[in-house]
Amino acid sequence: MTLITMYLKADLSDDEHKKLLEARKNDIERAGGMVNLLTVIAEGGQTNPVKTKNHRDFSREISKYVNKSAVVGATGMAKVALASIRMLTGRDIRSFDNETEATAWLRED
Repeated sequence: MTLITMYLKADLSDDEHKKLLEARKNDIERAGGMVNLLTVIAEGGQTNPVKTKNHRDFSREISKYVNKSAVVGATGMAKVALASIRMLTGRDIRSFDNETEATAWLRED
């Protein structure tokens, strides 16, 4: 299964965040089938209501293409956003402490 990775830098503006989500959405659609998604949040990465809404919309739009998702580096509000995305989409989304563990879990299929 194709693995799509998204790195969220700590200092992304709301516009940069939205553009990154659009680019990954295009990658996922181009893959032409089901994919596994790895999201790595840089240390110090912050969320806000705009980014949370953008990510929720992104998750809703890609849910039909994503088998399972792993998130590395989620803390605070990012964990709350992750839980709401999991509830809204019903996807298998798990949080990990490091990229190695997350990638291993995603490659189990």
